[in-house]
Amino acid sequence: MNKLFVSLMLFIFSSVFTVTTLAESGGFVGPMKDNITTVKEALDAEDDTQVTLTGYITSSLGDEKYHFKDDTGEMVVDIDDDDWNGLKVTPETKVIIQGEVDMDGTNIKIDVDTIDAAAQ
Repeated sequence: MNKLFVSLMLFIFSSVFTVTTLAESGGFVGPMKDNITTVKEALDAEDDTQVTLTGYITSSLGDEKYHFKDDTGEMVVDIDDDDWNGLKVTPETKVIIQGEVDMDGTNIKIDVDTIDAAAQ
């Protein structure tokens, strides 16, 4: 009886662990409804609007903030140190950032969730 109970508990634990692991490791990657794709659009968007911007990080402003530009304009983006995932970027590196508009009074920036090098 004890072996059956232990086996059942191990089965339940492993099932819960597998479901939890799958839920935390994936998600949809692709186009989003009404996704903003330019700095110009982002500067006119509402707070928390999703964005996917392609352009260049031209300089560091300190405190995880960077100057970003594309063909339509320039703005500040906030990239947490742990979101770089080892990516090395220079002002000549074209990148794709995904995140959301963050409005603090009159200050508008992008709170970046992911950053990747763009295909050249």
